[in-house]
Amino acid sequence: MACEDGTVRIWDPGTAAQPTTLTRHHGPVSGVAFSPDGRRVASVGEDGTVRIGDSDAAALPIVLTGHHGPVRGVAFSPDGLRLASVGDDGTVRLWDGKAAEALSLLQLDAPIWALTWGREAIALGKGASVILLDIVTHK
Repeated sequence: MACEDGTVRIWDPGTAAQPTTLTRHHGPVSGVAFSPDGRRVASVGEDGTVRIGDSDAAALPIVLTGHHGPVRGVAFSPDGLRLASVGDDGTVRLWDGKAAEALSLLQLDAPIWALTWGREAIALGKGASVILLDIVTHK
């Protein structure tokens, strides 16, 4: 769960245990995604960062910067090796999920508020526009 206090909380639905709390952002968290294997979690926030860490909070998160303004959505690739983030700056940023480096940038015309990634990526923009794109080839 993304929280206004800058944390991400993870509940185990099989137990009544308290959630694992990951302190991540300096401001509200606006999006969260799990890697396909469930071992990593990426979060994005109003502080303009993308943060990737272990879902069990065992290590400090990797902090990715590059967006200019709030980051609204994040999604792992189906193989879990890359992730994409979108934000108010109108960019789709592709990251190497393990090496924590930027791979590519796609500039769109308006803020992007959400992202999902299956065979292709779907980005949702302001005014309910839907953009289907291949993040890797930019087509």
